[in-house]
Amino acid sequence: MPYLKIDYTDNLLGFPAPVILAKVNELLAESEAIRDEFDLKSSVSALSNYKIGTQEEARAFVYAQFYLFPGRSPETRKDLANRIASVLRRHVPRPPGVRILVSVEMIEMNRDTYRVETLEG
Repeated sequence: MPYLKIDYTDNLLGFPAPVILAKVNELLAESEAIRDEFDLKSSVSALSNYKIGTQEEARAFVYAQFYLFPGRSPETRKDLANRIASVLRRHVPRPPGVRILVSVEMIEMNRDTYRVETLEG
């Protein structure tokens, strides 16, 4: 079930979403915590309406949320977060004069209330 959702502010022009998605899925699939690469789902969305803090200086952010079922150790969850962060550090554009916040949050889902089906075409 793992699902990675990445939001970024649209002032990060040239944000390489396809590259980031490919690289992050590759790194996550290499983890023993991911049983089947087919289960990995990832998406990237640009945000056009946002506010960071109270100052008017040039600012941006990238916020990644990785949803997964409970049962993984804190060390494993930290490793997965570090894998995601490493891809973002490498590929997020850095416009001159813009302060950028990059964060990764690990979110444990409730297995009892989650439903998934695989459909074949």
